[in-house]
Amino acid sequence: MIATPLWGGKMLRFSLLLLVLTTLSGCLHVPLQKNFLDQSTTVSEIEHQQVIDNLAKFSVNPAALPHFSIPDTGTTQMAAQASGGMTFSYTRALFNGWGFNLGGNTTEQENWVIKPVNDPGRLQRMRCAYQLAVGARGEVDYDSDCVACIDQLALRVSINLRKLV
Repeated sequence: MIATPLWGGKMLRFSLLLLVLTTLSGCLHVPLQKNFLDQSTTVSEIEHQQVIDNLAKFSVNPAALPHFSIPDTGTTQMAAQASGGMTFSYTRALFNGWGFNLGGNTTEQENWVIKPVNDPGRLQRMRCAYQLAVGARGEVDYDSDCVACIDQLALRVSINLRKLV
């Protein structure tokens, strides 16, 4: 029986295919870009959810303290690992067969660093704004600080908020 050459016919095509797949496995920039864009859209979702949570809180308890955190910095990381191997089975005179295995995985990690709002003046203005938003005029005694806060809000949004109180 004549021995089959290792690099003949099918084996050569398979090796070239493996070489092309190995070369293309480093293309993480496309999914990284997509993940980055997906993560950047979450900023508005995070802020929106906090506003909704505060509105729900103030509709139940108009004297509550608002909470709010600002997404400051974010990271998007991706890593890919691939492994592969080939086995050959042959004797001195005959190539019996070959086998291969491929494996791989991709890991993704997205993080936000947030800064909680803890300035008393800012929290007080937020509190007044939420009280106005839920219509808690008769349920809360507005002190002079809140009236001044309403005036500050009115300057920012250019409307007469005192009509609402």
